[in-house]
Amino acid sequence: MWFEKKMMGGLCFIVKGGMCCSVSGRGGLLVRIDPENQEQLLREPYVQPMEMGARTMKGFVRVAPDAYRTQALLRKWVMVGVEAVEARAAKGKMRKPAKS
Repeated sequence: MWFEKKMMGGLCFIVKGGMCCSVSGRGGLLVRIDPENQEQLLREPYVQPMEMGARTMKGFVRVAPDAYRTQALLRKWVMVGVEAVEARAAKGKMRKPAKS
């Protein structure tokens, strides 16, 4: 199950309770990744660390439009995000929803 939510300056896609990716208001995609794969993913063309202010966020990368110019490439990056959400859930690192 998935849904969309406006946050972090863009439109986020939430899968199984975790943000997998976001269409950024600054252009490009913000994709959740497994932090253990960050160095490897940053070697790919058009991929940069996700920076928020002066801080580099582990577990996310910014992907430029040239990296997902075809449907197959876009699917690849979305699946990277989905797999990272699933890995976090398996490790018990998902945030619990706030009580109403």
